[in-house]
Amino acid sequence: MRLALVRYQPNSLDGYSVSKVVPSPMAQLSPERKATLVRGSGTATISVTGPAYTGNSWLATTRPSMRAVVEQANPAVPDPHLRWEEITGSAVALTATGSSAQMTWTGTVAATGGPYGNAPRRVCITETERHLGGTGRVVYLDVLTL
Repeated sequence: MRLALVRYQPNSLDGYSVSKVVPSPMAQLSPERKATLVRGSGTATISVTGPAYTGNSWLATTRPSMRAVVEQANPAVPDPHLRWEEITGSAVALTATGSSAQMTWTGTVAATGGPYGNAPRRVCITETERHLGGTGRVVYLDVLTL
């Protein structure tokens, strides 16, 4: 089913009260996910749960990939949104287990280190799906304070 839009103008000329039908663009809803972070001794374990697909649809050729990256706030940048920088070498691919009804992705990242000493850190989690032709898009993104 796809949504189409039309403008109705009851006070127009006869035969012109309805505009041309315009189909709306496709808009996929974000998958429902729950991300958790459990701190350990110098590490943090990330877990993301939710429904997934197996990657055999007509458009997506593989199962989506989930990755976590540790970012640290650059104290020289005052903007609270623009100050985050990825800590080099911190990216971790999360491992998927379960079925398409309930998938769990898990992985462990370093909770310490970074170029700015004790500046705040966070974990950025992204799920990317790949389509025919090798293009991909982010379908889930979450940020957890470390």
